[in-house]
Amino acid sequence: LNPFGVLTSTAWPSAGVNGVLSYVRERRLQGRWALDWRPGAMHHVTVGIDAEHTSLSKYQSGMINQSQFEAFVESPSRLGVFAGDRLTLGEAVLDVGLRVDRIAPGGEFANVPGRIYTNPLWFVGADTSDALYRSSVARVFTNVGTQTLFSPRIRLAYPISANTSARLGYGRSIEAPVWSTFFQNANSDFDFAFISSFFGRDVKFAMSSQLDVGVRSVLGRDVVIDLAGYLKDLPQYVGRLQPFADPFNPPDTVNVNALTVEKLPSMGLDARIDWRVGGGNWLTASGAYSLLRAPSGDAGVTTQALAAVATLQAPSDGPAFSRDLTAQVSLRATSGSAYNPRINAGLGTITPSSPLTLATGSARLPWTKRVDVRFTKGVRAGGRAWTVYADVRNLFNFQNTRAVFDETGDVVNAQHRIQALAPEYGNLTAEASGSGALEPDGTTINLSACSSWVNPVNCVVLTRVERRFGNGNGLFTLAEQQQTLNAYYDAFDGPWFFYNPGRTLRIGVEVEL
Repeated sequence: LNPFGVLTSTAWPSAGVNGVLSYVRERRLQGRWALDWRPGAMHHVTVGIDAEHTSLSKYQSGMINQSQFEAFVESPSRLGVFAGDRLTLGEAVLDVGLRVDRIAPGGEFANVPGRIYTNPLWFVGADTSDALYRSSVARVFTNVGTQTLFSPRIRLAYPISANTSARLGYGRSIEAPVWSTFFQNANSDFDFAFISSFFGRDVKFAMSSQLDVGVRSVLGRDVVIDLAGYLKDLPQYVGRLQPFADPFNPPDTVNVNALTVEKLPSMGLDARIDWRVGGGNWLTASGAYSLLRAPSGDAGVTTQALAAVATLQAPSDGPAFSRDLTAQVSLRATSGSAYNPRINAGLGTITPSSPLTLATGSARLPWTKRVDVRFTKGVRAGGRAWTVYADVRNLFNFQNTRAVFDETGDVVNAQHRIQALAPEYGNLTAEASGSGALEPDGTTINLSACSSWVNPVNCVVLTRVERRFGNGNGLFTLAEQQQTLNAYYDAFDGPWFFYNPGRTLRIGVEVEL
């Protein structure tokens, strides 16, 4: 109950700080059937079908009021069929294929985002009658359409020499949005949602095209090098202001931050090397480098990534304790996101606001890096095969920054802290002064006589706060107030919020049934 003694602009939140409660659940049922058929030396045919049904729900709301309320229950489904043929044409290999997906997102969207029961077409009293409710939904909502999407591919590989081959390929694939983005605020009304809120919409799913060329070369028995370059569309699902006729205020329009699909043309380079020690499988290693460049505006977007994996497999004819023992070490480093610095006005804006979009700007977050280790040991017990594993993520506990205040380029913003806490100090002093509890120094609050306060409950709250963050003598000094309110600020906007997880350890057992 208000552990920091924080006021709001209207009253003390003595019934609890208005945090946001979020509950999300997603369940997927997937099935797949495929047939491999080799009718002759030239053909390797694959045909199949797969399907997926998802049940998802989300509830989010402030715990005291309806701020940031969002709720939906949806059941999107997908059915796909695919066919391909790998043709051997002399020394060349041609791979062609086609996939067809039929996606039914389900659900409904308001005809005008944010206008549901504030739409005049919504019947008064619809919350008291099933018939009126169903009729109102039919009048202000539209069902989401089913989409059929085609994904073709073709790739040609040809040997240049005995150890080197080249390839050329083209393909299109679906880049669907995550469902939480697609359905965001689908059931929100401007009565409680901000007009600047992001609203999902029934948009046509983006198709990403990629043209790539590569070379693969085998150096001796143990080393393989692969180089590839590609041109690719990078779809992004972002919010853009769009005008809608406002049924609440005709003939006005309302500009809504609605879901929009945009594409960034990009070019990239991938390099990979695979290595086997001594021609065996007891130690294998691989390393890769990836570069992506997406022109956008004046700056464009450039991202880089480095990855390496080494796997050590104990010999099967070794001591019993080491058999079926595997150790894997992986390293990954990724360049930081770009952003545009701002003049520090103490607003406390954070970048990147979303990890789903490619951002541009003159400044960058630092590289992120981590080393992971995984140990597995196979055993047999009870007539079954068991695997015991230990998985250590971020072994060296690197501190990776995932976001910053764009006004400082850092995980701290002293100006924002000052502006966020200044009203709290002023409110504390004003209330204590009005209740005759302000000491002569002008900052210390005397909590010894709560019954004399205009609102004794507030004094009781501060008494508990002073015991928690001070020395419990009933005098809430400025130093204790600073300790209290800084703890409050750090709980929501402290440096911890801007870092990725540190070292974590997971241990477990897998069993094959």
